[in-house]
Formats: sequence, structure tokens, C-alpha cells
Amino acid sequence: QWYDKYHDLLEYRNGNGHVRVKREENTPLYHWVISQRIRRNKGKHGYALVSEAQVTLLDNIGFEWESELYDELWNAKYNELVDFRKKHGHLEVEMRGPLYDWMNHQRKRRDGKKRHAPLSDEQIRLLDDIEFPWIPNRYEAKWHAN
Repeated sequence: QWYDKYHDLLEYRNGNGHVRVKREENTPLYHWVISQRIRRNKGKHGYALVSEAQVTLLDNIGFEWESELYDELWNAKYNELVDFRKKHGHLEVEMRGPLYDWMNHQRKRRDGKKRHAPLSDEQIRLLDDIEFPWIPNRYEAKWHAN
């Protein structure tokens, strides 16, 4: 199965000129790429390690072990959240909106949920700095949505 996904990534690179897969372009391949980064990080969160042969194959096609694209996307959503806080004085965003979904994803990442790349210490610090609600108050969020 690993080599099947690797082949999919090769096809993606041949069609796009890079291996920076976006979630909205190909969700299964996007998740596989993220999992390779996690697996290389000493098998944290229950993932098996990436073998040296697999690392070499990925390196040979320009695989980015640290994703600048992902950092840009994360920073954009974080800045959107900061702007929301400045405008409203809280972080009780509308339920089921894109910002709400992003916040829930950050919670899963901090908790180390399987299949979610862990947050960096810097990302946690940034979210803590704006008093990110790690445990959401769903009733308040619903009330603000109405």
C-alpha cells in the first residue's frame, strides 16, 4: 500500500511539478503525505517508522519534510482567528463554519489524535496567547451563532 501511495504522489508531481498536495485537491493523498512526515518523526502517535529506503525515495522526488505551504495555510487561519477575536472580543465562532472546523482540528492535533499531525510548540504557544478554548463551550458557541 505504501508503494501505491508513493506512485500516486509521483503521478501528482508529474502533473503539477511539485509534491505540495492540498487537501482540497486530493484528500487521501494529502493525508498520506502528512502521515509520512509524522512517521519519520520517530513513529509518534502510533505510526510505524518510515524506512531509510522510503525516505530516500521521497527525497529523490523533492518531498518536503517541513511544509512551507502548510505553514502558510495554518498562519492564514490563525490570523483569521486573531482578527475575529479583535473584532468580537471572544473566540466563540459560529458552529459548523470554516473557522469553527479549523479550531476543532487544532484541538485534535494538540490531543495527538491518530491521523492528525501534532501541533508544534510554537503553534500551541500562539494559540495559548489568544486564550484559545482547548475545551469548547458548545452552548455559548451555539448561542452566538443565533
